Amino acid sequence: MLKPNGVLAICIDYRELFHLGKMCDEIFGEKNRLGIINWQKSYSLKAITGAKVTSATDYVLVYAKNTDNASTGKVKQTEKQKSRFSNPDNDPKGE
Repeated sequence: MLKPNGVLAICIDYRELFHLGKMCDEIFGEKNRLGIINWQKSYSLKAITGAKVTSATDYVLVYAKNTDNASTGKVKQTEKQKSRFSNPDNDPKGE
């Protein structure tokens, strides 16, 4: 039901990340996984103090129906944003 240029983003916690990733790899194909985004959903005082193990991070699995046709709506960087990066090792891919 996903359009040919469609992209699907699914938010999940660490407990189901592995299983959902395997399932989506089977459905969409591993080559159509665009990425896994770490999303810091909160700042946890317990995580800082070490009182208990807490999870302040969720994950967003991003898949395309077909990576060749995928449209993610990438936003162009401003010159100010670009100025924060450099290329000290002269990587041919750029900054």
